[in-house]
Amino acid sequence: MIETTIDRKLDITLHVCTGIIDYEQLVQAVEAFYTGKPTMHLIWDFTDADISSLTTDHIRMLATLVKNVAHSRVGGKTAIVAGQNITFGMARMYQILAQMMKQIAQVEVFRDLNTARVWILE
Repeated sequence: MIETTIDRKLDITLHVCTGIIDYEQLVQAVEAFYTGKPTMHLIWDFTDADISSLTTDHIRMLATLVKNVAHSRVGGKTAIVAGQNITFGMARMYQILAQMMKQIAQVEVFRDLNTARVWILE
């Protein structure tokens, strides 16, 4: 499940992912985020998520999707919180792909939510 909270005052969207998360759920969340007026900053919290069904191809396709739809977040930041090693590795892969594709929002990967929030607010 992906639960979304939007803080318009701080211009941050928080996606908290729990349980088994599959590719389709992530695509739906990305598309919903970019429909309308997305916030400048975004946090994906995968601390309590199981992403073991995701493949490296899924990560590439997600990076491509974001590159194609993320035209309004110039100067924005995306933080990915990944407590488990497999999640951290997949998140780092996404970060590298985002950099290679020259996505307009900066992407960083963190082990805990508090550190991610501090970076977002810098």
